[in-house]
Amino acid sequence: MNRKDEIFLIVKKELLKFFGNTKLLFATIVLPGLVIYVLYNVLGMIMERQENDLNFLKSTIEVVNMPDDLRDVFDEAGIISKEVEHASVDDIKQKITNDKETLLIVFSEEFDIEDARKAGTCPNIEIYYNASATESLNYYSYVKEVLTSYEDKISNIFDINAGDKRYNLATEKKSMARTIAMVLPTLLMGLIFSACMPIAAESIAGEKEHGTIATLLVTPVKRHNLAMGKIISLSIMALGGAISSYVGTIFSLPRFLKTTGTALISVYGVKEYVALFLTILSVIIVMVSVMSLVSACSKSIKEASTILSPFAAVVMLLGMICMIQKNVMTERWVYLIPLFNNIQEIYNILNFENSSLNFALMFGSNLLYAGVCVAVLSLLFKNEKIIMA
Repeated sequence: MNRKDEIFLIVKKELLKFFGNTKLLFATIVLPGLVIYVLYNVLGMIMERQENDLNFLKSTIEVVNMPDDLRDVFDEAGIISKEVEHASVDDIKQKITNDKETLLIVFSEEFDIEDARKAGTCPNIEIYYNASATESLNYYSYVKEVLTSYEDKISNIFDINAGDKRYNLATEKKSMARTIAMVLPTLLMGLIFSACMPIAAESIAGEKEHGTIATLLVTPVKRHNLAMGKIISLSIMALGGAISSYVGTIFSLPRFLKTTGTALISVYGVKEYVALFLTILSVIIVMVSVMSLVSACSKSIKEASTILSPFAAVVMLLGMICMIQKNVMTERWVYLIPLFNNIQEIYNILNFENSSLNFALMFGSNLLYAGVCVAVLSLLFKNEKIIMA
């Protein structure tokens, strides 16, 4: 049996075991994308509801000594107000405390905006609200924003970007790409890590725990080919989970970005999607290779998972760099650092600033690191003290 046949035999064995386990298949391929889609859509709905809360505030607020100038401002802002006597202030304040009224605004009797501006004085506006009541707190924030905006307008010295001219010269496509590039690398790296860890931990440490590793090692398959077959098969499984997570993320992002799914997907062309796929494939190969080494040195799935878990924080932290990053990193050595080179490459692709040389450095170095891991894993398979522990 030649090398190609031996590797294919191991890959076939691992994939048949994987696809034959319905629960594992569902948990690895279907569940990640489904959970992410549901989770982020629910979070998006909550955020959207919080942003739109003020649109549903139909309560009437009480006002004492409402100035005529502000009456039109309130009407334009959709604030429903009712004029009340100053004598009822204490009673209304008690009702607000008991969450039976929403808001009370008290203007002084001598309140006059023009006179105050000429005299250089700053008359006080009293706004009573209940911070423990969501509606009252939201209404207070809204009214304060309306009054602040009006104050800025009447004391206006100069305008900035007035009129209907287009001042933001960034294209809508580039603006959306910038937002995606800030968010997606962190999500992708976290999703890829979560897709790789369970199957990599189970593949070797699981066989050691179940006692089937000895049967595998007595076969005439060379240790190097066995290691290669393991990593290839695990990469294929992890790729399925990563694609599922990626699809779930893409379909849930429109709610966050306030756009349609079609508009989001059409931001990038075939070139970007192919480069993104190859980048994801290369990071999966590196992760699976390293995790396989940890799995081979562990006595059980639990031990392997425990050792690998802290690295999730490192991966997420590296991904979060894109959230504060302003420009593409041009230093070549950056694209030789495992995992970090993938994050930077994803960031470059999503910003339409991908360099062929940087991509080649990233992909080539990752294949080299994976090759080193395969060589080390084959040596571990020859060491009975480690592999049979």
